[in-house]
Amino acid sequence: MVRKEKIKTSTEFYYYLFLSIRNYLENISGGSTFKELSKNLLENLTVPLPSYEEQDKIAKILLDIDRRISLSKARKHRYEKIKQGLMDDLLTGRKRVKI
Repeated sequence: MVRKEKIKTSTEFYYYLFLSIRNYLENISGGSTFKELSKNLLENLTVPLPSYEEQDKIAKILLDIDRRISLSKARKHRYEKIKQGLMDDLLTGRKRVKI
C-alpha cells in the first residue's frame, strides 16, 4: 500500500529502520551482477509508521548510541597506538622497567 498524503516523518528513524532490514532487502533483491529491488517488491514492503514524536525519540536514542560507539572506537584506537608505542620502546630498550 502506498500512502499518497503527506505525513511528517523522521529521516533518521527510517535510516535506522532500513539499516536494520538491510540483509532482508539484499536477500529479496534480484539480479546476478547488480542487485535490484523491483518496484513491486518495494510497493509490497510494509514498514511501521509510529507517530512523529515516537520516531524522533527512537532516532535520537539510536543517534546517541552511534555517537557513543564512535567515541569508544576512537578512544580504543588511541589506546592501541599508545600501547604499540610503549611496546616498541620496551622491546628496543629505549625504556627500561625496574623489577
